[in-house]
Amino acid sequence: MWVYIREAHPSDGAQAPENVTEGIILPTPKTFEERERYATLAADYLKITFPCVIDSMDDYVESLYASWPDRFYLVGEDGRLVYVGTAGPANYSPPELESAIRKYLGLDAVTSVSAASLWESFVAPGSMAVAFGSGLAAGTDAATSTTLPTSLAGASVKVKDSAGAERLAPLFFVSPRQINYLVPAETCEGPAVVAVAKGADVLMKGPLAVKKTVPGLFTANADGQGVPDAFVVYVAADGSQRSEPAYRFDEKQGRQVPAPITVDSATGQVFLVLYGTGIRRAGTVSATIGGESATVSYYGPQAQYPGLDQVNVLVPRNLAGRGEIEVLLKADGISANPVSVNIGR
Repeated sequence: MWVYIREAHPSDGAQAPENVTEGIILPTPKTFEERERYATLAADYLKITFPCVIDSMDDYVESLYASWPDRFYLVGEDGRLVYVGTAGPANYSPPELESAIRKYLGLDAVTSVSAASLWESFVAPGSMAVAFGSGLAAGTDAATSTTLPTSLAGASVKVKDSAGAERLAPLFFVSPRQINYLVPAETCEGPAVVAVAKGADVLMKGPLAVKKTVPGLFTANADGQGVPDAFVVYVAADGSQRSEPAYRFDEKQGRQVPAPITVDSATGQVFLVLYGTGIRRAGTVSATIGGESATVSYYGPQAQYPGLDQVNVLVPRNLAGRGEIEVLLKADGISANPVSVNIGR
């Protein structure tokens, strides 16, 4: 709620040069009707969409809250002040107010990201996600089959979607600082809330933004960057196949790096098999390798693991010898985290 108090920079008072430049030249209002007109002009000019109320002509609210010339307040449901910002205009901080709101609503305790890209922006229904926080579970435990439980080590996760429906999330893994879970497939698009609970007691909550398609690719170093956690499938002219990992361990770097992929065969085909999440519901999926368009021969669920998607990409022969280059996948026009492969001869 926005409270309009007395005019801070009237033309017959402390007129601000910026107001003159912008054509805002208003004398001190003498009646409530004039103050109401100024408030309406200000709301329209600033495009304020939340409720606006107007202080009385005796400046009661201003004197009560010491709000001159402008100030942020957060009032709790019980009517008590939860947050009082520093007097503006030079000192107040919108990010500080946002942080106070999120803290009051309990939305800062848990951060959820795509389990593949580790990007925070959105997750898709039916995709694999990770919640980070502290004190999320009493111990460490993991699912022992592909039939996922909804409770591990006494911890459970509920997702309340934009329609108000609340569902238990199947769990892959829990620990005090991390929970890997499956976003319920029925979750509606829009803003949602993730609640981590121990039994019937909710320990903490966090925001979750849900979108139909949010592509993310798993990487060999589990950091959302570099070489993908992928396989290369070589298909000979006679139909025979062999597969190799798209990565190898580099002892000097102490991490997985792209392994050379051979694409010089004049008769066979080479497919890059990528694994990700948040892809299966897409209407279209496209890929480029080293800036060259590459044919996507399949995308959809990987048959074995819940929430895991697979994308098969035909590697163009004209990329032979390019070395380490970027693979960019898009689902419904949305980019996944870029990964890199090594194209040899």
